[in-house]
Amino acid sequence: EGETGRSDSIMILTLDNVHNRIKLTSVMRDSYVDIAGHGMDKINHAYAFGGAQLAVKTLNQNFGLDIKDYVSINFSNIEKLVDALGGIEMNVTANDQKEANKHIRTLANKRGITPDLIDGTGTVELNGMRALGMLRIRKGNTGGDYGRTDRHREFLTAVYNKLKTKNVLEYPAIINELLPLVKTSLTYDKILSLGTEAASKINTIEQVRFPTDNALKNGYGGKMISGVWYLTFDKEICR
Repeated sequence: EGETGRSDSIMILTLDNVHNRIKLTSVMRDSYVDIAGHGMDKINHAYAFGGAQLAVKTLNQNFGLDIKDYVSINFSNIEKLVDALGGIEMNVTANDQKEANKHIRTLANKRGITPDLIDGTGTVELNGMRALGMLRIRKGNTGGDYGRTDRHREFLTAVYNKLKTKNVLEYPAIINELLPLVKTSLTYDKILSLGTEAASKINTIEQVRFPTDNALKNGYGGKMISGVWYLTFDKEICR
Protein backbone atom coordinates (compact mmCIF):
# COMPACT_ATOMS: atom_id res chain seq x y z
CA GLU A 1 0.00 0.00 0.00
CA GLY A 2 1.39 3.38 -1.03
CA GLU A 3 4.50 1.85 -2.57
CA THR A 4 5.50 1.04 -6.13
CA GLY A 5 6.46 -2.62 -6.12
CA ARG A 6 8.15 -4.75 -8.74
CA SER A 7 6.18 -5.95 -11.74
CA ASP A 8 6.52 -9.65 -10.98
CA SER A 9 4.17 -10.64 -13.80
CA ILE A 10 4.94 -9.00 -17.14
CA MET A 11 2.91 -9.77 -20.25
CA ILE A 12 2.62 -8.19 -23.68
CA LEU A 13 -0.84 -8.32 -25.27
CA THR A 14 -0.95 -7.96 -29.03
CA LEU A 15 -4.25 -7.59 -30.88
CA ASP A 16 -3.57 -8.90 -34.39
CA ASN A 17 -6.43 -7.67 -36.57
CA VAL A 18 -4.77 -8.99 -39.73
CA HIS A 19 -4.91 -12.64 -38.69
CA ASN A 20 -7.71 -12.19 -36.11
CA ARG A 21 -5.81 -13.49 -33.13
CA ILE A 22 -4.49 -12.39 -29.76
CA LYS A 23 -0.82 -12.90 -28.98
CA LEU A 24 0.01 -13.15 -25.29
CA THR A 25 3.71 -13.00 -24.44
CA SER A 26 5.19 -13.47 -20.97
CA VAL A 27 8.52 -11.85 -20.12
CA MET A 28 10.42 -13.62 -17.36
CA ARG A 29 10.74 -11.30 -14.37
CA ASP A 30 14.41 -12.16 -13.70
CA SER A 31 15.52 -11.30 -17.26
CA TYR A 32 18.85 -9.42 -17.18
CA VAL A 33 18.30 -6.21 -19.13
CA ASP A 34 19.49 -2.62 -19.40
CA ILE A 35 17.20 -0.23 -17.51
CA ALA A 36 17.67 3.40 -18.57
CA GLY A 37 19.38 5.34 -15.78
CA HIS A 38 19.91 2.23 -13.65
CA GLY A 39 22.17 -0.07 -15.67
CA MET A 40 21.84 -3.83 -15.96
CA ASP A 41 19.25 -5.34 -13.62
CA LYS A 42 16.22 -7.62 -13.44
CA ILE A 43 13.47 -6.37 -15.71
CA ASN A 44 10.86 -6.44 -12.93
CA HIS A 45 12.84 -3.70 -11.12
CA ALA A 46 12.04 -1.19 -13.88
CA TYR A 47 8.50 -0.71 -12.57
CA ALA A 48 9.81 -0.10 -9.04
CA PHE A 49 12.34 2.43 -10.35
CA GLY A 50 10.03 4.41 -12.62
CA GLY A 51 6.53 2.99 -12.73
CA ALA A 52 4.73 1.87 -15.87
CA GLN A 53 6.50 4.41 -18.07
CA LEU A 54 9.97 3.03 -17.32
CA ALA A 55 8.71 -0.56 -17.47
CA VAL A 56 7.33 0.03 -20.98
CA LYS A 57 10.48 1.88 -22.06
CA THR A 58 12.61 -1.02 -20.82
CA LEU A 59 10.57 -3.55 -22.80
CA ASN A 60 10.77 -1.42 -25.93
CA GLN A 61 14.51 -0.79 -25.73
CA ASN A 62 15.55 -4.35 -24.91
CA PHE A 63 13.19 -6.24 -27.19
CA GLY A 64 12.87 -3.89 -30.17
CA LEU A 65 9.19 -3.12 -29.50
CA ASP A 66 6.97 -0.07 -29.83
CA ILE A 67 4.52 -0.48 -26.94
CA LYS A 68 2.59 2.69 -26.16
CA ASP A 69 -0.10 1.61 -23.69
CA TYR A 70 -0.18 -0.35 -20.48
CA VAL A 71 -2.52 -1.86 -17.91
CA SER A 72 -1.30 -2.69 -14.41
CA ILE A 73 -3.11 -4.43 -11.59
CA ASN A 74 -2.15 -5.25 -8.02
CA PHE A 75 -2.41 -8.92 -7.10
CA SER A 76 -4.86 -8.02 -4.33
CA ASN A 77 -7.29 -6.66 -6.93
CA ILE A 78 -7.24 -9.91 -8.89
CA GLU A 79 -9.74 -11.33 -6.40
CA LYS A 80 -12.16 -8.48 -6.95
CA LEU A 81 -11.80 -8.74 -10.73
CA VAL A 82 -12.55 -12.47 -10.82
CA ASP A 83 -15.49 -12.15 -8.44
CA ALA A 84 -16.89 -9.25 -10.47
CA LEU A 85 -16.90 -11.54 -13.51
CA GLY A 86 -18.68 -14.29 -11.60
CA GLY A 87 -15.67 -16.62 -11.51
CA ILE A 88 -13.51 -18.24 -14.18
CA GLU A 89 -12.51 -21.76 -15.19
CA MET A 90 -8.90 -22.98 -15.19
CA ASN A 91 -7.18 -26.31 -15.46
CA VAL A 92 -5.85 -27.41 -12.06
CA THR A 93 -3.36 -30.25 -11.59
CA ALA A 94 -2.90 -32.12 -8.31
CA ASN A 95 0.35 -30.19 -7.72
CA ASP A 96 -1.40 -26.90 -8.50
CA GLN A 97 -4.15 -27.73 -6.04
CA LYS A 98 -1.68 -28.54 -3.26
CA GLU A 99 0.42 -25.39 -3.72
CA ALA A 100 -2.49 -23.02 -4.38
CA ASN A 101 -4.27 -24.17 -1.23
CA LYS A 102 -1.16 -23.27 0.81
CA HIS A 103 -1.45 -19.67 -0.40
CA ILE A 104 -5.21 -19.65 0.15
CA ARG A 105 -4.79 -20.82 3.75
CA THR A 106 -2.16 -18.13 4.39
CA LEU A 107 -4.41 -15.45 2.91
CA ALA A 108 -7.44 -16.61 4.89
CA ASN A 109 -5.45 -16.78 8.15
CA LYS A 110 -4.32 -13.17 7.69
CA ARG A 111 -7.94 -12.13 7.28
CA GLY A 112 -9.28 -14.35 10.03
CA ILE A 113 -11.69 -16.12 7.68
CA THR A 114 -12.31 -19.68 6.54
CA PRO A 115 -10.15 -20.58 3.51
CA ASP A 116 -12.10 -21.34 0.33
CA LEU A 117 -9.89 -24.19 -0.81
CA ILE A 118 -9.70 -25.66 -4.30
CA ASP A 119 -11.46 -29.01 -3.87
CA GLY A 120 -10.81 -30.70 -7.20
CA THR A 121 -8.57 -31.06 -10.24
CA GLY A 122 -9.13 -30.78 -13.97
CA THR A 123 -11.30 -27.92 -15.16
CA VAL A 124 -12.26 -26.12 -11.96
CA GLU A 125 -14.47 -23.11 -11.30
CA LEU A 126 -12.43 -20.52 -9.41
CA ASN A 127 -13.63 -17.55 -7.41
CA GLY A 128 -11.29 -14.65 -6.63
CA MET A 129 -9.51 -16.22 -3.66
CA ARG A 130 -8.94 -19.50 -5.48
CA ALA A 131 -7.69 -17.73 -8.61
CA LEU A 132 -5.24 -15.66 -6.57
CA GLY A 133 -3.97 -18.86 -4.97
CA MET A 134 -3.31 -20.29 -8.45
CA LEU A 135 -1.47 -17.16 -9.58
CA ARG A 136 0.80 -17.14 -6.54
CA ILE A 137 2.13 -20.67 -7.14
CA ARG A 138 5.86 -20.76 -7.74
CA LYS A 139 7.25 -23.63 -5.70
CA GLY A 140 6.70 -27.35 -5.50
CA ASN A 141 6.52 -29.57 -8.58
CA THR A 142 4.79 -26.87 -10.63
CA GLY A 143 7.43 -25.71 -13.09
CA GLY A 144 8.93 -22.90 -11.00
CA ASP A 145 8.77 -19.43 -12.50
CA TYR A 146 8.37 -20.91 -16.00
CA GLY A 147 5.22 -22.73 -14.91
CA ARG A 148 4.10 -19.58 -13.13
CA THR A 149 4.16 -17.58 -16.37
CA ASP A 150 2.17 -20.37 -18.05
CA ARG A 151 -0.54 -20.10 -15.38
CA HIS A 152 -0.64 -16.31 -15.68
CA ARG A 153 -1.29 -16.57 -19.42
CA GLU A 154 -3.88 -19.27 -18.82
CA PHE A 155 -5.54 -16.97 -16.30
CA LEU A 156 -5.88 -14.10 -18.78
CA THR A 157 -7.15 -16.56 -21.38
CA ALA A 158 -9.78 -17.72 -18.86
CA VAL A 159 -10.78 -14.10 -18.18
CA TYR A 160 -11.13 -13.49 -21.92
CA ASN A 161 -13.19 -16.66 -22.36
CA LYS A 162 -15.50 -15.53 -19.54
CA LEU A 163 -15.93 -12.12 -21.13
CA LYS A 164 -16.77 -13.80 -24.43
CA THR A 165 -19.81 -15.38 -22.75
CA LYS A 166 -21.18 -11.93 -21.95
CA ASN A 167 -23.39 -9.94 -24.29
CA VAL A 168 -21.49 -6.99 -25.75
CA LEU A 169 -24.25 -4.76 -24.43
CA GLU A 170 -22.99 -5.66 -20.94
CA TYR A 171 -19.46 -4.44 -21.69
CA PRO A 172 -19.96 -0.79 -20.65
CA ALA A 173 -21.18 -1.87 -17.20
CA ILE A 174 -18.37 -4.43 -16.88
CA ILE A 175 -15.73 -1.84 -17.79
CA ASN A 176 -17.17 0.61 -15.26
CA GLU A 177 -16.87 -2.07 -12.57
CA LEU A 178 -13.38 -3.28 -13.49
CA LEU A 179 -11.67 -0.04 -14.49
CA PRO A 180 -11.21 1.19 -10.87
CA LEU A 181 -9.23 -2.01 -10.16
CA VAL A 182 -6.46 -1.20 -12.65
CA LYS A 183 -4.13 1.60 -13.68
CA THR A 184 -4.00 2.17 -17.43
CA SER A 185 -3.09 4.64 -20.14
CA LEU A 186 -6.14 3.51 -22.13
CA THR A 187 -9.33 5.53 -22.04
CA TYR A 188 -12.75 4.05 -21.32
CA ASP A 189 -13.75 4.54 -24.97
CA LYS A 190 -10.59 2.85 -26.25
CA ILE A 191 -11.07 -0.15 -23.97
CA LEU A 192 -14.69 -0.51 -25.06
CA SER A 193 -13.71 -0.25 -28.72
CA LEU A 194 -10.85 -2.77 -28.46
CA GLY A 195 -12.88 -5.18 -26.34
CA THR A 196 -15.91 -5.12 -28.59
CA GLU A 197 -13.80 -5.60 -31.73
CA ALA A 198 -11.80 -8.45 -30.20
CA ALA A 199 -14.88 -10.25 -28.90
CA SER A 200 -16.55 -10.11 -32.30
CA LYS A 201 -13.56 -11.30 -34.34
CA ILE A 202 -10.97 -13.13 -32.25
CA ASN A 203 -11.18 -16.70 -30.99
CA THR A 204 -7.51 -17.73 -31.20
CA ILE A 205 -4.98 -16.87 -28.49
CA GLU A 206 -1.32 -17.62 -29.18
CA GLN A 207 1.01 -17.86 -26.19
CA VAL A 208 4.78 -17.58 -25.93
CA ARG A 209 7.40 -16.89 -23.27
CA PHE A 210 10.48 -14.66 -23.53
CA PRO A 211 13.33 -15.34 -23.34
CA THR A 212 12.58 -18.34 -25.57
CA ASP A 213 14.37 -21.65 -25.02
CA ASN A 214 16.68 -20.90 -27.97
CA ALA A 215 17.70 -17.59 -26.41
CA LEU A 216 18.71 -19.41 -23.22
CA LYS A 217 21.17 -21.77 -24.93
CA ASN A 218 24.91 -21.41 -25.62
CA GLY A 219 26.07 -20.23 -22.23
CA TYR A 220 22.99 -18.19 -21.35
CA GLY A 221 20.41 -18.96 -18.64
CA GLY A 222 20.39 -18.68 -14.87
CA LYS A 223 23.59 -17.02 -13.68
CA MET A 224 24.96 -15.51 -10.48
CA ILE A 225 26.29 -11.98 -11.06
CA SER A 226 27.74 -10.10 -8.08
CA GLY A 227 25.93 -12.49 -5.77
CA VAL A 228 22.50 -12.06 -7.41
CA TRP A 229 20.71 -14.60 -9.61
CA TYR A 230 19.71 -13.34 -13.06
CA LEU A 231 18.31 -14.88 -16.22
CA THR A 232 20.70 -13.99 -19.03
CA PHE A 233 19.71 -14.49 -22.66
CA ASP A 234 20.73 -13.89 -26.26
CA LYS A 235 19.10 -10.54 -27.00
CA GLU A 236 19.43 -10.85 -30.78
CA ILE A 237 17.18 -13.92 -30.76
CA CYS A 238 14.59 -12.05 -28.68
CA ARG A 239 14.36 -9.00 -30.93
